Amino acid sequence: MAFPAFSGFIYTIKQQLCVMMVHYGVHILIRKGEAISMAQVKVFGLKEHLAPLKARYSEIIHACIVEAFKLPADKKFQRFFPMEQDDFYFAPGRTEAYTVIEISVFEGRSTESKKQLIHLLFERIRNELSISPEDIEITIFETPQSNWGIRGVTGDELKLNYKVNV
Repeated sequence: MAFPAFSGFIYTIKQQLCVMMVHYGVHILIRKGEAISMAQVKVFGLKEHLAPLKARYSEIIHACIVEAFKLPADKKFQRFFPMEQDDFYFAPGRTEAYTVIEISVFEGRSTESKKQLIHLLFERIRNELSISPEDIEITIFETPQSNWGIRGVTGDELKLNYKVNV
């Protein structure tokens, strides 16, 4: 079966088994049920403190995002930035455990789900890593889907099987 090759065309096969997205001549096949998770996470902290905790931070952050935003559990997009002391300044009252978590997502989440995510992160990081909420800063950045470029298409051209408005 031939698929037209023009920008933004979405063709759904009759049996709804998969979706073919054609953009600038690049064909992307997404199986029905496969989600493209749109939470990009950056974690910044002092190298000596962050490096040994990266795996645990990763698990905690991902579990909280999946729970609060109802995202698929099999997609994880995280980057860790262990910093040298002379590259990471913070206010008095913070300890060596001071960590900044930035989460970029498609716009549309409710205030309640964003607050839930923030509260879950504070609670689980405190309980599982013994890091005080005083040493954690969390920022959620929401941007329009059209501002994202993923797999050769813009975010608003993606076929998602999960809700953004949670």
